[in-house]
Amino acid sequence: MKRGIRSFGAFVLLVAAILANGCASTGTSAMPLPPAKMLQPSDLAGLAGEWYGTLKGAPGSGSFQGRSADGRVTIAPDGSYTTNVSGVPGVGKARIEAGKIIFEGSNTRGTGTLHEGGGRRVLKGEGTWVGFDAASEFELTKR
Repeated sequence: MKRGIRSFGAFVLLVAAILANGCASTGTSAMPLPPAKMLQPSDLAGLAGEWYGTLKGAPGSGSFQGRSADGRVTIAPDGSYTTNVSGVPGVGKARIEAGKIIFEGSNTRGTGTLHEGGGRRVLKGEGTWVGFDAASEFELTKR
């Protein structure tokens, strides 16, 4: 069960997905997010690269509630991605629907939005761990 929970954090993963370590070192977590961008399917390739951030157990979401994990998501131009959350790897595929990023992976499922402005690109979203009744929130910054 612990491995499944850690794996979820990876995307967000997608997604993304991500991390307190990255946000804390740059101070971006204290800044308000720019507005969400309404994405088009053609924007997927523009999300390619490495994203770092934090995964947090959503309030009321079981044993991961209130806990957090650092993660990294590497997205390819075709939407395929790899994740690493606290050393646990995962893989998946992202797509864009209704202006949002939808991610489906070996360990995670969820949605996210892209926030751009002031020189920042942030993926923010929520999702679930595959095989677990739990929810998570994530915030990833592109480096």
